[in-house]
Amino acid sequence: MLYLMLLMALSISCWSNLDEDDDYGPIVAETIREKQLFVRKMTMEAFHSYHRYAWGANSLSSVSGKAEKLPFGRTTGLTIVASLSTLWVMNMDDEYRLAREWIEHDFQFDNIDPSLITGLNIIPSYMGGLLSAYALTNDSLYLQKSFSIEKQLRSVLYQSSKSSSSQSSTPSLYNLNSTYIRYLADLARNQPEYVYLTRMGNIPHQMNITRFIGLIDQMNPLEDSFTELLKLDFYYTLIRLYLQSGDRDHWLLYTYQQLIEHIEQHRKSDSLFFAKLYDEKLKRQREVMYDAASYVGGMLALGSDAIKRLERFNKQNVMKLKKHSDRHMWMAQQLTEKIHQAASSTKTGLIPSAFFTDEDGLGGSPWWGKSNQLIPSLAESYFILWRLTKDQRYRIYAWEMVKAIYRHCRTNLNAYSGIYDVNQVPSIHGDYMKPQFISGTLKYLYLIFEDDEQILPLSQWFFNQHGHPLPICGRNPNYSNCL
Repeated sequence: MLYLMLLMALSISCWSNLDEDDDYGPIVAETIREKQLFVRKMTMEAFHSYHRYAWGANSLSSVSGKAEKLPFGRTTGLTIVASLSTLWVMNMDDEYRLAREWIEHDFQFDNIDPSLITGLNIIPSYMGGLLSAYALTNDSLYLQKSFSIEKQLRSVLYQSSKSSSSQSSTPSLYNLNSTYIRYLADLARNQPEYVYLTRMGNIPHQMNITRFIGLIDQMNPLEDSFTELLKLDFYYTLIRLYLQSGDRDHWLLYTYQQLIEHIEQHRKSDSLFFAKLYDEKLKRQREVMYDAASYVGGMLALGSDAIKRLERFNKQNVMKLKKHSDRHMWMAQQLTEKIHQAASSTKTGLIPSAFFTDEDGLGGSPWWGKSNQLIPSLAESYFILWRLTKDQRYRIYAWEMVKAIYRHCRTNLNAYSGIYDVNQVPSIHGDYMKPQFISGTLKYLYLIFEDDEQILPLSQWFFNQHGHPLPICGRNPNYSNCL
């Protein structure tokens, strides 16, 4: 404990020596390695602040210094679980040992309200974090804890799956029940973690892929009831599942392609994946994008790369596949560029939670969409596009994000918080440090500045929705059993 307090004090004192001056001193990092170490120090600050003020709690109130236990009303250590893979990747050995010790001796997962299971993404956060740590370290402790979560959730999930299926046995193309659609998306999101866990433990997995895939042909991607985020989550899950299969389940990629092509047929090429929102001021519909959906660039890039790999096995359709691959990569880069422009247009350089994307004002926000919560979506797109294209602009964009977060989101506790208005300087902090900030945002930013591509190569790993790396079947030494 004393060692960690001294280490934290030393790391904080170094910030005074940190391009431009701000309230915390200049930020100095010229080389790629220096930028990576800068992100590592930010991670160290975030973790140490959590350890000091809220150890064992769900998260840290990063301004007041309170331990955030809601919504469970008990300490659940979500930030600790979220940090495991990040601490391991960044070689933060002392911090990792602390986290592991807590998982071994204090982690419990019981008496959880069943209604919160899908709403809080418990499976990709808790199970995803533990399984990622297991895949990285081969430490059976994390697999055992994952089994305990699966046991707790099994009856609830299976019962929910059964009741949802009975509610709408024959949904039509244009009137899919919104409850059923949400079930479809939640079920899809949960799949990668469950697939890996069942392979590792040989446990029953009744909630298999075919349970939701049977509805795909009946879905209308433009139906209002299927909101943008649910729809995009579902698309991304198809890609994740395909990658996880080691490119074996070609029908998943084919289904994904068909859904994307269907959208292209019904929308302008420059407005794909944007939602529609009624602007009270202009009295008309406008295109709007949510920061939570800014991972779409990364999703499209992964889809493009997957389609490209098919060219080796389908010589008869090489030109057609190349056309699709090039098209998806073009869309990925164009969309991510537009989102970056929206972020650059704000006073803080951070993207708002909702922003308009049409000719009436790129980057402007509805009154309720001005905040930034440090979620990993945009950093994820930068990371994936960097790995697949080696276009230096994504490192530039990532460094802009790093500096913006440090300048505007760092709190008096040397922790980090979302802000209420991306166009207000000085910023007003929201007193909450999301666990995903450590599990996803900081990890992606760190990896963008990693020159050694043997560190979590995309040929062996994919990332779940909370930024946890999970192994690809047949290509990763820790996941050789693909049956």
